[in-house]
Amino acid sequence: MEELIKRAKSGDSEALEDIWKFTFELPQWYFPCRYKENVNDAMPFVGVLDGKPLLFAFTDSKKAQEFAKTQGLANKIGETLILSKTPTNTQIFLDSIKAEGVIGIYFNNGPDGWFSEIDELPNILKSLKVKRKI
Repeated sequence: MEELIKRAKSGDSEALEDIWKFTFELPQWYFPCRYKENVNDAMPFVGVLDGKPLLFAFTDSKKAQEFAKTQGLANKIGETLILSKTPTNTQIFLDSIKAEGVIGIYFNNGPDGWFSEIDELPNILKSLKVKRKI
């Protein structure tokens, strides 16, 4: 994955497609939340990156837990709350938070992270299907 990200950042469009292929083929996406005793009150973390409100998502639960702890989202004893959603269910959720001003989704926060605007995710998926990558 690190090599794909490096190639994508250098302008390799095929590597970028492969990153999105990997992303959409995952069974779950993981979303760190501010810890709440009642899980039903939990909302995935939205942060601001380059002045843009983005939903932070991760490709595995351990990365999401690490992020939650380093960003102060855990409770006093270090417990984290991570929601997991299928890519399909995430799209439904994204449609609802877009109305609140969130413009994109950012995967795997850090130098190896990647981003898409909410409105572009369906187009990315459609393109991958047309090219028979998924």
